Amino acid sequence: MGVRLTLMDRARLERDGVPVPLEPRFMAVLIRLAVDAGKNVDVDDLSRDVLLPNPGPGDSPRLRRSHVHKCVSTLRKALDPGRPGDASAVLITDRGSNPSYRLELGAGEIDLLRFDHLISTARAAPPLQAISALEEALKLWQGRPLVDVKHHEWAHKRVVLLNQAYDEARRRLMELYAGIGRVDRAIETANALLADHPGDPEIRGRLPAFYQEYAPTAVNVRRLAPPGTEISVCAGDLFDQDDAHLVVGFSDTFETNTDNDFLVSRASVQGQLVYRLYGGDHRWTGSCAKRCGTPPRPSKVAP
Repeated sequence: MGVRLTLMDRARLERDGVPVPLEPRFMAVLIRLAVDAGKNVDVDDLSRDVLLPNPGPGDSPRLRRSHVHKCVSTLRKALDPGRPGDASAVLITDRGSNPSYRLELGAGEIDLLRFDHLISTARAAPPLQAISALEEALKLWQGRPLVDVKHHEWAHKRVVLLNQAYDEARRRLMELYAGIGRVDRAIETANALLADHPGDPEIRGRLPAFYQEYAPTAVNVRRLAPPGTEISVCAGDLFDQDDAHLVVGFSDTFETNTDNDFLVSRASVQGQLVYRLYGGDHRWTGSCAKRCGTPPRPSKVAP
């Protein structure tokens, strides 16, 4: 499993799935290194930014560096206990003219970096892949990034940027949902944005059009002779109908794999079935349909 560091809420460090407790000052140094993971952070910056932001007359450069070295030693034991000191492959020392340290963790180990990576990926991705990346990024959002060090100026600046990225991601996701016909999700996202920004004129201006497009309306009704059948053609969301059974057709292989929209598009009726009634678990939908012809839990779907 390796190392996992949570920074999108109260900071937590895990190694191989086991929580590793750290004193606040050690955690603060780790957070400072993690924010610039993969880059060198010199000893003086660590001291000034975290340990001694307001040094007194007796705080000599040698003493300040001693504090940093002690913190780094503790962090190495927490992060990489099998390789102590300079042998660590996670917390690297650069002994150049300006000594520094570098945290070798990436987006797979730090949720904040994963959030940044997903937001960046979505910018250049086609709509369906962008939606997937943005949805995953928003699941990481806990509303309190870097809360343990928010009083530091360097952390405050990063929090401002993260909040901006969060809002921009939701705005883009709203438009992407509308673009693929998921107006219900566009409305949901717009209302969440309005809850945070009640005076936003752009969001308020978009909502009426969304509601008008989404409102289910019977556009054609035809009554047939015996046995007294009535057929209504309606505009709306099939998955929101609660007065009828929903039948979704599949091929004879019952393929439900929506990964990268390669075999089954997530925007298709089959793809929406997988996500909206089975939580995205295509193994249940496909295997259960093959095995017993019925869904694994009660629902309005009749395969």
